[in-house]
Amino acid sequence: MSDGGTERVFLSIADYLSKTHGWSIDFVIDKISGQETEQTIISKDFRVIALDVQRSWKTILPFLRYLRNECPDVVISAYTETNAAALLSSALNGFRIPVIVTEHAPLDEHWKNKPWIRRMMLELIVRYVYRFSDCVMGVSHGMAQQIRTRLKHHRVCYSHNPVRFTERTKSKMVARRYLGFDDGRQIILAVGRISQPKNYLMLLEALLHVDASTPYCLYIVGGIFELEEKSRLDNFVNHNGLDGKVVFIGFTHDIKTYYEASDLLVSSSAWEGFGNVIAEALSFGLPVVSSNCNYGPSEILLNGQCGVLVDVNDSVAMGSAIQRVLKNNPFDPVRQILRANDFSEKNIGGNYHNIICEVKLSRQNKISAVL
Repeated sequence: MSDGGTERVFLSIADYLSKTHGWSIDFVIDKISGQETEQTIISKDFRVIALDVQRSWKTILPFLRYLRNECPDVVISAYTETNAAALLSSALNGFRIPVIVTEHAPLDEHWKNKPWIRRMMLELIVRYVYRFSDCVMGVSHGMAQQIRTRLKHHRVCYSHNPVRFTERTKSKMVARRYLGFDDGRQIILAVGRISQPKNYLMLLEALLHVDASTPYCLYIVGGIFELEEKSRLDNFVNHNGLDGKVVFIGFTHDIKTYYEASDLLVSSSAWEGFGNVIAEALSFGLPVVSSNCNYGPSEILLNGQCGVLVDVNDSVAMGSAIQRVLKNNPFDPVRQILRANDFSEKNIGGNYHNIICEVKLSRQNKISAVL
């Protein structure tokens, strides 16, 4: 249970289902790791059940015992290998409990750099093991379409991710003072861990196409996931005169204040399942410049109505877009916030609730037909 995006999504959905519908939620995890997300779950009085194993495939028998002892009404799982383990546990339990499996990253893009034998295994899981689920859920329409090409006659649906922030609590001026941004430069924000899929090297290349007279500073907020990638970024900054214009913040619990202090959110990702940070930026009324990657940005930004979309790896176009928006922001903050409301916990939690109820009803109808 790390501090990643998928875990935050499940926490938001659990919050909604508990508060709005009175459901009891169990978080069943491989092992306790002491992450902040685990502490948040416990503080909200959700039950955390650790299976005390190191790898997903070792959860099959422990999770089978959980299913037999607790008899939950529905299981929702995430991550391909964990999904497979949950479905195998369900099979050993006689498929008595509905299982919804979810995918949060585009399959082809997420798998392409993995060893071929692992890619083959993941492909087999999605094409064949997922057929034992009651529903397969993606986090964007594009992702659902990608899954459907592998599961043509199986139920596949999607629900976007919820936005974790609902309102601004600091003005831009107060937020900047709080963070020590007092030099008058415009603030460009990028959010996400340091890893190749975030494509930060392209973003740094784009800055070379921003007019040198434009006073700006790019803040990259996110933990270091790949040390080699961080080294590449540092070298690029040092060799291209970007010292002082690019600041790596690292992981922070105060990301909200960075949104509040910023003038522009930039997402340079090579691929995304959804793109949570784009929706989060909209909730603060920020303009957005994003790569038009698979699969979330164009859906969130309504094909360019709420942000600028540029081709993946087109650093010239991204630099030009950054320049234009910093000089003359064409996006109405009120419209941005209204769009973000579409991804509220209430709306997305409601989608999950409806899907769960439909799955349970379908299961009951099948049982009735058999009887």
